[in-house]
Amino acid sequence: MGQIRMALLGPLDVCHSGEQLSVPTRKALALLAYLVVDGGAHTREELAGLLWPESSTSKSRAALRYTLSCLRAALFDGHGSGHLVADKVLAFDFRTAGDVDVDLRAFLTAAAPLQPSETRRTFVARLQHAASLWRGEFMEGFSIRDAPPFDEWVTRQTSDWRGRMESVLDQLSQTQTDEGLVRQGRETAERWVALSPLNERAHQRAIQLSLAAGDRAAALHAYATCREILRRELDVEPAPETEAIAHRARLASGLSGVEEVGTTRGARTAAFLQAPLVGRADELGRLVEAYYSLRGGHPHAAVL
Repeated sequence: MGQIRMALLGPLDVCHSGEQLSVPTRKALALLAYLVVDGGAHTREELAGLLWPESSTSKSRAALRYTLSCLRAALFDGHGSGHLVADKVLAFDFRTAGDVDVDLRAFLTAAAPLQPSETRRTFVARLQHAASLWRGEFMEGFSIRDAPPFDEWVTRQTSDWRGRMESVLDQLSQTQTDEGLVRQGRETAERWVALSPLNERAHQRAIQLSLAAGDRAAALHAYATCREILRRELDVEPAPETEAIAHRARLASGLSGVEEVGTTRGARTAAFLQAPLVGRADELGRLVEAYYSLRGGHPHAAVL
């Protein structure tokens, strides 16, 4: 059997024996993706209902037989197409052995929790690999016009895998920061915000790490963006935790705690000085990085 490589985190990409898989219908690709992701065996009735829900039993079974024959022909490499197995009881069983490379499996392996024998730096590298596998949403842009059950399955998968990616970015940004990698943690947090702009925790992390890097202007801008999105999309105000982080950013910038950042309503309240560290953003950022690195168990010395 030739090797199958499937990438589903982003636009669907399938290769067989080093070449792009060519099949005559989108439903053949849909069937292949479903069998790979769900695994195990499936009845003919289940698969027919998934892809041909509006057809009669006889027509949907005939369409299923045709689609299966297309897949077998596409996967034939001179030694058969043993990836697909059929019998009278359980229709198809996709054998996901070593000759099947699926990005979902690699993602789950890389996103596994920190192991007792694993260093945090290794954990960071592993999470970074998981994040690099994300090319976009699950089967992004792929749909079938007359198969609502299949599209509903894609929607569920999309939500599940986005949640997993959010968890990776959450853990990665926090662990990078704990290891003193504030700049990298900030970039990860910003990627988290871009992936899930309605997740206030992601905004909080981005604001915190901008502040930790000594970039108070960016922290305040990130807060203003968060507030605008929450108001526009959910008609809610930021949570008290978010407001508290923004308040620290205002104090660090020498702004009054009551001044609204980015507001256009009325005259802005004059800022009063809070003894900001003027002209020392880089130095402050390095001190913060040293602090978080120390928290992660890496000794540092700083001379003021």
